[in-house]
Amino acid sequence: MAENILKSTVTVVCIFVGFDGEQLHILLNDKKKLLAAHLQQDQNLETALQLLCERYFALQPQNYIQLSASNLPINDVADENTLCINYACLCNMEKHALGENKNTAEWVAWHQISKLSPEAFSLVNSAYQWLSEQIRYKPLAFDLLPENFALPDMQNLYEILLKTDFDKRNFRRKLMYMDFVEETDAVRQLYGHRPARLYRFNKALYEKAVENGFRFML
Repeated sequence: MAENILKSTVTVVCIFVGFDGEQLHILLNDKKKLLAAHLQQDQNLETALQLLCERYFALQPQNYIQLSASNLPINDVADENTLCINYACLCNMEKHALGENKNTAEWVAWHQISKLSPEAFSLVNSAYQWLSEQIRYKPLAFDLLPENFALPDMQNLYEILLKTDFDKRNFRRKLMYMDFVEETDAVRQLYGHRPARLYRFNKALYEKAVENGFRFML
């Protein structure tokens, strides 16, 4: 047997994805690197991911997906002897505002995905592709939107991810057929437009609809 056996360490890498109503963002540190944490001996992957989320938001991850596993360096967060388990986590930027709790590190900030060079983050591209493929068939948009959102915000998110334009009336009509998209009494002034009515996602009604055979598609 070889006397020198390299033992790989395991690192959890997470792409935190947010949406501000106009652009998709990811969370990076001051060196513009993805956020990561080494897996401790007494931890499983889910625990490590939860602690990574709590480090910056003091919240549990709500909607996340494991993208891949690789022993290749990911954006300088690990070397060739590190096994990286890569996740994407969807964030409501309103709830996950930085600087609002003592657990938020001052050196992390949101960065627009559209301003990153295509070759900078292959893993970010993987997260973008996953979200683009899934958002038509799962209500993932509600994890990215504020609790009370305007319909133009939601349409804008879909148009960015799917790289297509939707007819405003048809898009609104599809949403209005979904009982779990509830109209509120609140309004918000949109730039250059009249005030827009705000809506909210009723998760309990959505889960009940799924139990009755509803399949999300938009």
